[in-house]
Amino acid sequence: PPGEWHDETLYRLAMIIQRSAQKLAPKPPAPKKGAKGGLKRPALKRPATPVAGTAAYLEARKTELAHWQTLIKRFPESPFVEPAMYYAGTIYAAAGKWADAAKQLTDFTTAYPNSPKAGPAHIQIIDISLEQLFDLAAARKSATAATTFVASSRKPVARPSPATPVAGPGLRDILLAGWRKPPGKDQLKSTKYNIYLRAGLVAYLDQNYALATKHFQAAKPFAPPRGFTVVKGHIPTGLEKMISAAKAQKKLTPDEVLKGDKKAKLMLQLADIYYEARDFDHGVRLYDLVISRSVSSPGKVQLSWAHFMKGRSLYGKLEPLPAKKEYLAAAMADKNAPWYPKAMFFAANVAQNYDRDTEQAISIWKKIIQTRPKAPEAERAMYYVAVAYQWAKKFTESRRAYEAFLKKHPGSVYVKPIRQHHLPRLTAAEEKAGVAGKKGTQKETNR
Repeated sequence: PPGEWHDETLYRLAMIIQRSAQKLAPKPPAPKKGAKGGLKRPALKRPATPVAGTAAYLEARKTELAHWQTLIKRFPESPFVEPAMYYAGTIYAAAGKWADAAKQLTDFTTAYPNSPKAGPAHIQIIDISLEQLFDLAAARKSATAATTFVASSRKPVARPSPATPVAGPGLRDILLAGWRKPPGKDQLKSTKYNIYLRAGLVAYLDQNYALATKHFQAAKPFAPPRGFTVVKGHIPTGLEKMISAAKAQKKLTPDEVLKGDKKAKLMLQLADIYYEARDFDHGVRLYDLVISRSVSSPGKVQLSWAHFMKGRSLYGKLEPLPAKKEYLAAAMADKNAPWYPKAMFFAANVAQNYDRDTEQAISIWKKIIQTRPKAPEAERAMYYVAVAYQWAKKFTESRRAYEAFLKKHPGSVYVKPIRQHHLPRLTAAEEKAGVAGKKGTQKETNR
């Protein structure tokens, strides 16, 4: 029959199942290594995106959840309700039930504002609001609650347990001792850092740059140490980059991208912030969500931007060949996008420098010249075509390309290296190869 001891029984059962479930929990993928000898880019330090659970793991957590729900419903005054509410929220999140997770964790922080798990719960709520529900208004509200929690700096308070006629004196306190243990110094620093960091992200998305600067600067004293030592000079951290961007009121996402689907807009804005901070992995995940159209309906401009910025992020991760694929996809998605010539130019450069595919590189550069002749990239593309032909020992094509460039861009910064470097060497190479028909070209070289 129902009795006072049943809340303790439900707690014990749920915790036993939780420990068993942890053995089934999927392991996060190992981080990819950069290019040999490459320097790891300084990034915004954030916890990794939670890994989706396996079927067996989720089934075990589902059974655990049932016990927590019963405990919460039948014994609302029990001291075990506090961990029950928190763990129920984390189980909803593991199952991808984001709205339920956000509500449960919000209820938890409201009911137990001084709980040792209140800080981590606030962090999870903001993450869910931003990166799963894509609800900026909810994220704003959560960020305000989280920074208020941090500013209060109240230590967790142990609540007395009600009398228990079945269990011996103090047994419940023993069971909850681990839960009620206050977070250590390092945990508190991490919580403050992550809350202020997220509050800064939310403010930046709101274009409240003064508030974003304030929160980012508040996070700085609690930032985790870097994974490398700067011997000389200064390499800014991701957080320092965001402070600079906020102070400069730097707009990271083009206006054209902000006019489409609202969810895609928020995902792209957030991803662009991560790119600015060199947090490439988080950015790529959000760009992929836009590209997949699984949670939004992006327009072609938004789709093109997602491909383009995914390419920039992959290149930042020292993955140039996958980046080239994204650059070309960006160009195909919207040929009228303002960043079309950049996307094509970057793709051609990767084709030349990493694929060693001069033919493809020249083809792409020529496409820029034909379709966007007034773009800054067109001038550089025209120069690169001539140089690429010269490297490929296609001397006739190279000379024609140089002469066409000099005619079209007489004031270019590339005129001097063409006249003083490239053309003399081209002439020498032609003579060595026995290429005839070069009358008049030496005059052009010596101008």
